Amino acid sequence: MKRFYPAIATLLLLVCCSRANSPVPVIFDTDMGNDIDDALALQMLFNYDRDGVIDLKGITISKCNPHSVEFVDGICRFNGFEDMPLGFAYNGPNPEDHTYLLPTLEAKTAEGSSLILPQRNLESGIDEGYVALRRLLAKEKDGSVVLIATGPLTNIARLLESQADEISAMDGVSLVSRKVKSLHIMNGNYSVQAPEWNVLQDKEATKVIYDLCPVPLVTSGFEVGCAVKYPHESILKDFGDPSENPLCVAYMHYQPMPYDRETWDLTTVLDAIEPDNGALVRSQPGRITVREDGVTVFEADAEGLHRYLKVIEPDKAVAALVKRVSGKNYLGQSLSLLSPGGINRMDVETGPQGSFLTLFRHGRKILSSAPFSMECGGLSWNCKDEPISVTRTVSDNIVDFPVPRKYHSARDFYNEMVLDYGGYEVQFRAYDSGVAYRFVGKTDFIAQVNEKGGWRFPSESQSYTLLVSESQNWFEENYTEARIGELPKDKISMIPVLVKSEGVNILLTEADIHHYAQGYLRPTGDGFDAEYPLYPIKEEYREWNNKRYVVERAPYIVETTLKRSFPWKVAGTFDSDIDILGDELIYLLSEKTTEDYSWIKPGKVLWDWWNGRKIDGVDFKSGINTDTYLYLVDYAAKHGFEYVLLDEGWCEHDDIFTLNPETDIPGVCKYASDKGVGIILWAKWTNIDERLEDAFQMMASWGAKGVKVDFMDRNDAWMVDYYDRVAKTAAKHQMLVDLHGAYPNEGMRALWPNLMTREGVVGLEYNKMKAGMDTPHHELLIPFIRQWAGPMDFTPGSMLNAQPENHRIVHEEPMSIGTRCHQMAMYIIYESPLQMVSDSPSKYDTAPEWFPFLDSVPAVWDQTVPLQGKMGEYVAVARKSGQRWYLGVMSSGGPRDLDIPLDFLGKGKAAATLYKDGSNADVEAVATEITTCKFSPKDTLKVHLARNGGFIAVFD
Repeated sequence: MKRFYPAIATLLLLVCCSRANSPVPVIFDTDMGNDIDDALALQMLFNYDRDGVIDLKGITISKCNPHSVEFVDGICRFNGFEDMPLGFAYNGPNPEDHTYLLPTLEAKTAEGSSLILPQRNLESGIDEGYVALRRLLAKEKDGSVVLIATGPLTNIARLLESQADEISAMDGVSLVSRKVKSLHIMNGNYSVQAPEWNVLQDKEATKVIYDLCPVPLVTSGFEVGCAVKYPHESILKDFGDPSENPLCVAYMHYQPMPYDRETWDLTTVLDAIEPDNGALVRSQPGRITVREDGVTVFEADAEGLHRYLKVIEPDKAVAALVKRVSGKNYLGQSLSLLSPGGINRMDVETGPQGSFLTLFRHGRKILSSAPFSMECGGLSWNCKDEPISVTRTVSDNIVDFPVPRKYHSARDFYNEMVLDYGGYEVQFRAYDSGVAYRFVGKTDFIAQVNEKGGWRFPSESQSYTLLVSESQNWFEENYTEARIGELPKDKISMIPVLVKSEGVNILLTEADIHHYAQGYLRPTGDGFDAEYPLYPIKEEYREWNNKRYVVERAPYIVETTLKRSFPWKVAGTFDSDIDILGDELIYLLSEKTTEDYSWIKPGKVLWDWWNGRKIDGVDFKSGINTDTYLYLVDYAAKHGFEYVLLDEGWCEHDDIFTLNPETDIPGVCKYASDKGVGIILWAKWTNIDERLEDAFQMMASWGAKGVKVDFMDRNDAWMVDYYDRVAKTAAKHQMLVDLHGAYPNEGMRALWPNLMTREGVVGLEYNKMKAGMDTPHHELLIPFIRQWAGPMDFTPGSMLNAQPENHRIVHEEPMSIGTRCHQMAMYIIYESPLQMVSDSPSKYDTAPEWFPFLDSVPAVWDQTVPLQGKMGEYVAVARKSGQRWYLGVMSSGGPRDLDIPLDFLGKGKAAATLYKDGSNADVEAVATEITTCKFSPKDTLKVHLARNGGFIAVFD
């Protein structure tokens, strides 16, 4: 497996010619450390591999210096080939240090960290060179391997002279004859009668090669490299900051700059991989022998296996080598950026055809972009010209969350590349869990802005989309699970969209959206094109005056100053489904507040709407009235719930300033405050918008702690601005905000932490409104897709639980699908700093055995450990609050058994309360069994889940 290691500054290659055939297996033998051309040749091979032209199988080292192993390992890791097999010529030639190995190994980045980070040396147990070659060859298909050697031929000769062993029953000559397609060496001199350096370092090995090699052999003689010199300008200009790239550092340490170095080893590689390069040609067949003085002699022979190279177009050879080594594309520029752990690599191409991004994970191509650009009035930001500069930085910081979700803090660790075009720049960031890019304007100019972009995948890639017909919608849809090529092109999808490509989960969305629209993705057959709701210029009230529908839009997304940052376009990347649940990429990419939000108090919220305000055994008529509200406050105080949410009805339908005569909201807020409970008030967004400051000032004067704003159902730039205005005004009055009828999260909570949660999901309410929407399968998709973007107000807590065949829509007596344990596990699986307790107090009172869990389970977490999961089927997550661990498991479909290691517990034994599906839960979904026992971190917990089941464990 190949992975990409962190690069502070590197330009990597996108080879122009792609091949339809399978990559050619290549083994490289090098005397790394003698001449700098070995390092340049190795970079070529890395780049050929990345483009899929070759599959670099291993590297053997003929120079007998231990620092050669460390250097090669470090360069491999820098380029993302951390698992590259290595071999070493013990007792071989050239033990000297020479000029560039140690200086490069000791080089530091601008931040003071090591430029390369080798992890292998001779003490690591590196194979003898010829043994490594035998191992590598034995695994390959017959006649497939291209073997390249660019130093003394010690390892190759030892291979040919090796005997049968446990690796292969064939001797060396037979093994090479069987497995190797051709051998390519830098060796000899065919223009004058003079010995060449590689020959003289191990003359006997050279004789063995020419005498015993049973496959076609091509050699690049001394005169070839002398005729083609690598330009030092490429070292200085084509790799970003050369002091931050080990190839450039090594080149500059080899000898004083400036100098153009001969390309003996590079021309060997070029001919081996691209024999039709047009700059080099091969001689007629013949036979090469070695005289005692080291001179190589070629004799033509039609039956001979040997050829040597000749240069016919030196300038063309230079151009080809620069392109293969540096990635410099003369039709534009090809740039690459690695994530800190080397897992993700972004290749960016700019030129006359526009700007494109290609993403690789573990060396495998997983997506590419459509051309991305912005039109800003009369200005085109299309990256077609060469950038003025390319700068690279590394950022590694700890970000604290004013309002936790999964954790109290997270590491913000990324590599960044910025392409500066004068009036604008394009920023690229690579994290191990995803990549992102955005435009940043630098001119103080007002313009009407439009944008193009999108993503491309193989059409057979599986996708999970939320398809709608128009941009004004509820943002509440079920996922369409289909191959990309099967998606309807007349629909658009809300984001995030999830695509499975090359075994990787890719989540597509945007982050840090302010004064701009949130986009959609329109299926194209081979991916998606970005599509944005245009700016509204005419609206009309609809649906009982709850909503303002846009009936006319401008021909642009937004009119804005160009001295600003635009939203990030994001592709989250995860090797397994469960990895998604530990990520905070969207928050990390978003602008953070610098204000003090210590006044924010997350918590659970007793809610009056979902259960129809039905309360049994009381001496008043329950409903929308003060007595009901006061009862709910008392109940919340009794059970330690931090808030009560009063939904629609407390005020007039179209006037937030006129109270329902049955309610005394100021009195309820005062009563709640005395009980240590906060009141959150529901409001239509249109009523809030009419007198925004007055509305919040009024609610704050009553002592209300938050507002639930509903029915926006749009994500154009005007509505995004409205979210900002609501959050800002609420923060001024130290009030919390819960957004319903809202587009999914995009990181705004980083700037406004009082934006506690939002809907943008098919939630529990659909169990009382529309069949077939909120299913257990859906409930096992949203933690992996919707919740990745940010907190999700699903509103769990149903106590009437039924299996699908027994479920029915009853608006005033709603029920959920799945077992009770399935429903209650949502308090651990689903993330919302305001977590609803949605059923009636009377329903909870029928099951007092659940109060120890329901009363104590927190709404935010100190630590999160995703354990197991498969999208749409099951999930298991452990979360810690204080000293207590909670384990939640949810499942859809038939019964399921899981074995869950408990090593997350740390040290010592823990007493546990287990909430299990009862023995009859497959039929009677409410059936629950509660037991207690003790576990140690070495134990494995065996969990049985009923059909559509759940499981909870609380460890003290």
